[in-house]
Amino acid sequence: MAHKLKEDRRIPDINLKKANADQPFDASGIIESEDFTCFGISPKKTRALALKIISPSGEIALIQYSRMIAPISFNGSDRIKLGTPSLLLEITGENLVPLMDYIAVQRLVWIKKIGTGGETEAFMLREGEPEITSINMSSKRKKVEDK
Repeated sequence: MAHKLKEDRRIPDINLKKANADQPFDASGIIESEDFTCFGISPKKTRALALKIISPSGEIALIQYSRMIAPISFNGSDRIKLGTPSLLLEITGENLVPLMDYIAVQRLVWIKKIGTGGETEAFMLREGEPEITSINMSSKRKKVEDK
């Protein structure tokens, strides 16, 4: 008689560590933190279910990773474009390579445009840290209706 293994369905605890603020941002490695200036990531080996977009007015939009349509495009420096069946999203800024990498492995949890917390926020960026200067969302349905 074969012995059946019982499946472990417990949800693991999330353990987020803050990066040392004195060290420059290392875009080549993956730092476990949710405390970057304009984005947050999930812990290593943990995939996010959705990307939370925070507008300057505090409104929040969620895009489920399972609804993102390939290809997600990146021009190599300052612009990422992705879409869902009903939405187009364009992220612009500087040093966006790590953001594209985190999107590729479904670890980007939230993003916001720099300056939503105040004018001095841009000065708080660590050296080399990605800077998001604009997030544009547009409805595919609205564009069709306008024509």
